[in-house]
Amino acid sequence: MENVTSKPLAITELPKGVPGSEALQLATVDLNNSQRPFIIVGNGVIRQDAVMEVQALIEQLGAPVATSFMAKGVLPKDHPQNFYTFGFMEKDYVLRGFEEADLLLVIGFDQVEKLPSEWNKKKVPVIHLAATAAEVDEFYPVKKELVGNLKETLPLFLANNVKPKPWLPSERLKSRIEESYSIVEKATTGSALTIEKILHVLEKVQTEETIVISDVGSHKVAMARTYQPRHAKQLIMSNGFASMGISIPGAIGGKLAAPDKTVICITGDGGALMNFAELETAKRLGVSFVIIVLNDSMLKLEVDTMKKKFGDSFGVTFSNPDFVKLAESFGVKGMEAASVDEFEAMLTEAMNSKGEIVLIDTMVQND
Repeated sequence: MENVTSKPLAITELPKGVPGSEALQLATVDLNNSQRPFIIVGNGVIRQDAVMEVQALIEQLGAPVATSFMAKGVLPKDHPQNFYTFGFMEKDYVLRGFEEADLLLVIGFDQVEKLPSEWNKKKVPVIHLAATAAEVDEFYPVKKELVGNLKETLPLFLANNVKPKPWLPSERLKSRIEESYSIVEKATTGSALTIEKILHVLEKVQTEETIVISDVGSHKVAMARTYQPRHAKQLIMSNGFASMGISIPGAIGGKLAAPDKTVICITGDGGALMNFAELETAKRLGVSFVIIVLNDSMLKLEVDTMKKKFGDSFGVTFSNPDFVKLAESFGVKGMEAASVDEFEAMLTEAMNSKGEIVLIDTMVQND
């Protein structure tokens, strides 16, 4: 570590502007006139520190809510209005709720995560709340637009006599989502490791002080479907452009930013090998975190995509090094788990290891 003479760049705060009273009133009228509004929450709510404000609006409205990948945790897992996450390439069951709605209340959503043409095919009218103007097209038909700082705008909107609009999508949609996304934990004692079982253990042992950083790959999709953080800001995901290999360097940054938190990164074996050398950086900086490597000797997302399109895959399976020995060569403690019980014990031990980087190599069984 060396001293530098350069000065850090100044941070420009987001403007605290809010929509005018007339715009707020007209949007409230449209919302109150709707019968089945569906609330969509994006990462702008977290970035503008407006989680409590959006929760207050959600409680008042009583309508169903879904979040983008990067806004997970805005509602707790057991909240009755929580219809979990949307934005998947397939089996995106939340969209059935969107299709039953007569209005989408879209708050802080960044289209880099998923274009509206993929999730609003029925062109349901939109009320747009965000710090920036809407990108309007036929699949994002903005009825009213409220542009301003969300932390300041949401209380003003709520104060305009927003009427409760409780409703539920048909056909027990919430229960079907929970089953399809493996959100409800099933018995796992003594069983082989799958990504869903690993995520249930991770969800079980997480604390109020845990930050989880997901790499990119098929496990990121599982994280978005299955894993439920307790609060916002407890799960960091790279979505949109989705940079594979983010988790280990991301864990370094996470620990530097929040040294008192327990940081856990979860990565596929391909993503881990892309940036494994950053363990030297982590050791040199003296940071500590837990690494979970999902070891199946393939780029599973690419394998699945190729098989669906061509019936077979090519060039996306490989042989792995011994991750435990590789970790130890960097001065990092390594362990190998082959069952759910082993993994839970190792993860609990790793989370209690103060000032130490711990790698857990998990022998994942694919379906």
